[in-house]
Amino acid sequence: MIYSQPGPLEPVDQADLIDGVPLLEVQELNLDDPANPVIGCAVNRVIVLTQTCDLAQRKANRITVARVFDAEELIAHRMAKATDIRGPIRSSRVWGLYFLPASRQLGLAEMVIDLRQVHCIPLDVLAGQRHVGTWGIWGLASKSITKRLTATPIYPVLNMALSS
Repeated sequence: MIYSQPGPLEPVDQADLIDGVPLLEVQELNLDDPANPVIGCAVNRVIVLTQTCDLAQRKANRITVARVFDAEELIAHRMAKATDIRGPIRSSRVWGLYFLPASRQLGLAEMVIDLRQVHCIPLDVLAGQRHVGTWGIWGLASKSITKRLTATPIYPVLNMALSS
């Protein structure tokens, strides 16, 4: 099984898919007044990228997450074509995008992790959020992405790590 369903009392762990996470984004910035940017907030599904050991040992009070989109949402908003989802994205040939298959058991549609949209958020923000599931093959069947994410510090060299 590619996904597992964490229990309601289980702590946040690497590869957890979590719904309802608010992510902030600078939408407008006036260079003459950089102290007052226009900030937007949207609720998203994310995948936890922070190392399990850092979470378990409580070394991290902020965690790194990446946005996760339903594949159909990307197609509906014309952010990707259906042929791109079925072809290059699914086969990991598109920089920064990683395909996750559907799970009928957990009611999950096909999804795409966008590693180009990485955020660092306080761990407390995830308290009470809905764990959709845990991506169970994080270190097994997907060695290429695991190597990229675990062998390289996330900030500030994420872009270089993903392109290697």
